[in-house]
Amino acid sequence: MASKRKINLQILNEMMTILSEESSDYMKNLERFINKKINETREVNPNAKAGQLFAITLLNLANELYQLSENEDKRIEVLLEEEREKLFLEKTELKKDYEKMKNLSKKTEIDKKVLKDENKLLQDEIKELKNRINHNRQVLNNKDQEMVHLQNLSKEFERENERLRKELSYYEL
Repeated sequence: MASKRKINLQILNEMMTILSEESSDYMKNLERFINKKINETREVNPNAKAGQLFAITLLNLANELYQLSENEDKRIEVLLEEEREKLFLEKTELKKDYEKMKNLSKKTEIDKKVLKDENKLLQDEIKELKNRINHNRQVLNNKDQEMVHLQNLSKEFERENERLRKELSYYEL
């Protein structure tokens, strides 16, 4: 808190000393403002005595201050109402966004479940296909073995056939 100091002011040609925490420059500006307002009052009331000038000026200043205060209160009320409207609109938009997000989340959960079910079906199908592939490999392997056996038999039959031809030719001669 600034310390109070003595400041000399002249208002309506009277010197006075006051204590103030304000700067002397500020107080001198205030002195000029008060004297200007008193002079405006004197122009309207040229026959008024000093006390009356003070009282009328005080009433005029109080009236200006009161009107400024009322205007400021109204301006603040208008600003507050505008802010309330903005907040209401923002709240409404946020609620809409929340509902959209909630619905999107539900849809995502449903999609997730559908994908999970599809994934399970695909995994089962892959498992079945792997089993079929393994079975077909076994069948193919068995067929390969059978083919080798048949080839061997064929070779044996050919040899036996050749032998029998030779034998037959021996008897034919």
